[in-house]
Amino acid sequence: MSLMLASQGSSTGDGSSGVGWERIRLKYLAEVNPGKAKVNDGCLATFAPMEALAEWGGLDLSSTRPASEVSQGYTSFRDGDVLFAKITPCFENGKCALATGLENGVGYGTTELHVLRRREDIENRWLFYVILGHEFRGFGEGSMYGAGGQKRVPPEFVENYKALVPPLPTQKAIANFLDRKTASIDALIEKKEKLLELLAEKRTALINQAVTKGLDPNVPMKDSGIPWIEEIPEHWETLKVKRLTRILRGKFSHRPRNDPRFYGGSYPFLQTGEVARAKRTVEGYSQTLNEKGFSVSKEFPAGTLLMVITGAKTGHTAILGFDACFPDSVVGFVPEQSVDRDYLYEVFQAMQSELLRVAIVSTQENLNVERIGDLYMPCPPLIEQKRIAGHIRTVSDTQVRLGTLLDSQKAQLQEYRQSLITAAVTGQLEIPAEDYE
Repeated sequence: MSLMLASQGSSTGDGSSGVGWERIRLKYLAEVNPGKAKVNDGCLATFAPMEALAEWGGLDLSSTRPASEVSQGYTSFRDGDVLFAKITPCFENGKCALATGLENGVGYGTTELHVLRRREDIENRWLFYVILGHEFRGFGEGSMYGAGGQKRVPPEFVENYKALVPPLPTQKAIANFLDRKTASIDALIEKKEKLLELLAEKRTALINQAVTKGLDPNVPMKDSGIPWIEEIPEHWETLKVKRLTRILRGKFSHRPRNDPRFYGGSYPFLQTGEVARAKRTVEGYSQTLNEKGFSVSKEFPAGTLLMVITGAKTGHTAILGFDACFPDSVVGFVPEQSVDRDYLYEVFQAMQSELLRVAIVSTQENLNVERIGDLYMPCPPLIEQKRIAGHIRTVSDTQVRLGTLLDSQKAQLQEYRQSLITAAVTGQLEIPAEDYE
């Protein structure tokens, strides 16, 4: 259907677009969720699980599967289609792609995708940018239905969303302009990300060097006999974690979130996710236990070193800022008098690969408390532990400030990118003549 036949009204008259721009429903611009692509079952096709879609545009083409294996039960698309996630939080996070370079021109992906296939007189690159724009995203979020993590953008919203549509030459010019500008912005974002990765690598190297070799480069060394530690200063020891700490195991595995029999009292109760999200210190809580809940849980004292022992954040550590109760997915370590807590925190950062090595893997990684206790760690004299921890903290604080600045700059670039896209697809920018073909 041509634009002239699909038009549902005259120009918007809102001052936001140029001559010939019209509000037109997406279902007249593109086929929404078209049927299965026809392909020989013996052919390979690109396979795209949700993680293959990049945030704010991009598609990983590295995975392929025989079409016969994925033609049923997956979303079908082909070269030139616009794909975007329909489920929360992937939709809000901007998971979207313009499908190009697909194996044999065909792809199959997660069922949590909407697919747009352009109609006549529509530039698919322009359509892709419309889907990325703040306007479509904002209205799409408002249309989502379902509960909690299962909210989705309905196909009816997609079909009836009224895009602000310019003539085809302007669509192409906008796409050319945004291709050029976003590529430049993306290059800057990539530089920020590489600097952040470099900072993380430097912090890891700093910690590993300090907690295994100390701060004196001239001290005589000896073989520790422990592969992950290698050489240590001659006057240091290596001892098992369970000899240097009192290990506390969380309780209360059956915990319906809003059950009044257990919740709503005066005892702070921390979920695994709150520990996993903590940068260094856990300083707040969102849930409490009453006397009954407290009686079947386990309270850790303030200052306890916490460790997540199951799930994606297995091995993540944080320091507890107040007395609190914990589920059985969190372990606490209370250092003996010969061990500085901040030094132990840094040792656990250096031990991450070792912790994951001894994790039990089933459907997800799980750390066994006994295995953690049997791991060896370097143990210098207490006064030296304190100096090492202080040195790491001083250097790290500088790195954290720089990392915060880089994160802020990256976020500003990402927001500028989105604002530029929105302004271009709503006619608020004058597109340079060089971008018209």
